[in-house]
Amino acid sequence: MKYISRIIVGVAFLIAIVACSNVESKLQDYVDEENVNLPIEYRGELVLEKCEFDKNNVVYKYKLPEVAITPEEVEDLKASFLNEEALADTRFKQLLTLLAEGGYGLVYEYSDYKNNSISITFSPQEITQVIYNK
Repeated sequence: MKYISRIIVGVAFLIAIVACSNVESKLQDYVDEENVNLPIEYRGELVLEKCEFDKNNVVYKYKLPEVAITPEEVEDLKASFLNEEALADTRFKQLLTLLAEGGYGLVYEYSDYKNNSISITFSPQEITQVIYNK
């Protein structure tokens, strides 16, 4: 009986490894697709320069060429990101689902023309809550 239990635990472990690497591979594919059309300028105020997957987070890097940013803006910005309108975007919801499945986070990094920078981070727990509780 112990032998069968060890086999079951071993198989479950291998399935978990394969599932994680599959999610990781899908996330890397997503990031690669995002980068194909970059940089993208939004109304002259914001430029999406790069998207990265650092094995813990998907990171979007933005530049604000004419606007200054302050740390006080972080909470307001964060509250505006994972709203119903954002979740209505199929591609973005796909990203969030992959992040939740793999236990990864999401980071938005902004730097302005004065070289000020801020980061807005969504933990894996926050993403999971948004995806599965809405």
